[in-house]
Amino acid sequence: MDHGEGETLACCSIRQLNSLQTSLMLSRAVLIRCPSCADNFAHLHCATTCSPNQSQILKITKTTNITQPGGIDKEAVVAYEAYISTSFSDASFRSCKNVRIPATGGYAIATMCGRYGSTLCTPQRWLDFQGDSSNGLAPLDINFKLLPDGQTAGLPPGAVLFAGRALNCNETTPTGGEPCSCQDCEQSCPAVPQPPPLPEPFVLGDLDGVLVICIIAFACLLFFLLCYIVFNYTMHYRKSKGKAKNTKDQNKNETAHKISPKDVTCSDKASLATQEFLGSLFQTWGTIMAQYPLIVLPVCLVVVLVFTVGLKDIELTTDPVQLWSAPQSRAMREKTFHDAHFDPFYRTNQLILTAPDRPYHYYDSLLFGEQNFSGIISKGDII
Repeated sequence: MDHGEGETLACCSIRQLNSLQTSLMLSRAVLIRCPSCADNFAHLHCATTCSPNQSQILKITKTTNITQPGGIDKEAVVAYEAYISTSFSDASFRSCKNVRIPATGGYAIATMCGRYGSTLCTPQRWLDFQGDSSNGLAPLDINFKLLPDGQTAGLPPGAVLFAGRALNCNETTPTGGEPCSCQDCEQSCPAVPQPPPLPEPFVLGDLDGVLVICIIAFACLLFFLLCYIVFNYTMHYRKSKGKAKNTKDQNKNETAHKISPKDVTCSDKASLATQEFLGSLFQTWGTIMAQYPLIVLPVCLVVVLVFTVGLKDIELTTDPVQLWSAPQSRAMREKTFHDAHFDPFYRTNQLILTAPDRPYHYYDSLLFGEQNFSGIISKGDII
């Protein structure tokens, strides 16, 4: 209220005040989570309806004659212009733009901004929807003209801007309403402490210290690896050279190297025995197969056919529910219970329809821009 509780004058009768209160009940039910927002909304309409300075902030643009009970004709206002300062309209809009509706999880401003929703809603669009009688809620047409404070261009002679004080959403109302919650008002949220500064980076000279250490470690490992390879090659070369000398006699003639029974280990003996056994076994098997091919081939064919008889009872499962859920798993038991007591749960599938030879239609969406609709839902067929 402009002058505080008990000090604000209203140029309305009791019947008009009751009618205004009834009109504001619907919006109050939507905005009740944020008392300061609801008060700002009511403040605007109280000022344009019952302000003693109404003639300065309004301009009537359309009237009509109505006949009251008793045959009395009166002139009624059905449309007017309201001149509002942007400071008041912007502050009122800010106090309401984050108020949510718990039942839907969406923003209350989305229901009060028409086709623009909460995403594209602005103070002008918000007020335009409130003053549009075609929405079924506004009792008459109101053209809200928002102008910056102090601007007189665009105002009719004698008109002034309504620049009442709008409450912030984190303020209490004059009637004792609590500040809005953090969920509905960003200003009510506690300040998030700044994170501690990051430690200084570890550098060696102008280079990253970790990278330098990794390069040094890699160079050391590579050096030790090369040393090991050279050492191993040198030792192997010396041993092979010594063995070559031992295989020659005093006249430098090649001599046969004799193996002592002590040099043969148990693993060598087992390996030789296994090799001889497998060699003789496969030799016998191959000889038999080569001598009796007319007997071997039919016998093998009969054996294969016997083992494939079970294919006649094979059942292929293509149901993904049975493929990925064990029969006794909790998910399968719950699905079986659901199907037995309720309607079956059908798997969601995607169906793509095309109409190659039918005209398409472009729609300029307010939210998503120009959209192309294929011929399957062409405008001519729908109409």
